[in-house]
Amino acid sequence: MRFSCFQRSGSPLPVTGPSQSTGFRIIQQMRRYRRVLPAPIAILTLVVFEPVSTGSEILESLANCVSIALCGLGESLRFWAWGSNVNRGPSGIRDRGPYAIMRHPLYLGNLLIVFGIATIFNNPWVYGLSLLPFAFLYFFIAQGDEIYMRSRFGANYEEYSDRVTRRFLPKLSQLSASLRSTRPLGWKLAVHKEFDSCCAWLAGLSGLGVYK
Repeated sequence: MRFSCFQRSGSPLPVTGPSQSTGFRIIQQMRRYRRVLPAPIAILTLVVFEPVSTGSEILESLANCVSIALCGLGESLRFWAWGSNVNRGPSGIRDRGPYAIMRHPLYLGNLLIVFGIATIFNNPWVYGLSLLPFAFLYFFIAQGDEIYMRSRFGANYEEYSDRVTRRFLPKLSQLSASLRSTRPLGWKLAVHKEFDSCCAWLAGLSGLGVYK
């Protein structure tokens, strides 16, 4: 999955001005190697833990539906984030669509997808093993993103962060305004950005379903 809130995914953050600190450089390295995290977690999960069955066909079906819904919600949020910000305003800051109600919708989308995959596995240990490392990682990467954005955009980003105060939890009272700012939706960019991500979590859900 691609994780970026302000530039091409996978690119290291330019370090300029006040962001030239040891803490920022550590966060930069965390961001650069963030894709390494899913593989060992997935391998450890499959080797050490087993899926837990509820013993009820109805509950199993319900868990599967919840899992698909969480992954679909996370993917929809990521799709919305990319599609609504094809053309950015004069400030150069993504502030449309979900960015109007939270500062890091892509990271929240990833967490929802991880939660959905953990739900179909349905092992209490796996919830902690999968969610906590990603939550820890995104918390610090989001801080690094904001340090960079302030160093690059200055007062424009300060105004945005004062207006959109929540990092990960959306301010639903502003949902209608954020939906209006989505138009026109850039379908082509969103599909280009999210095709691989969508295929990955669909394959993960399918594989775990067969494994169970």
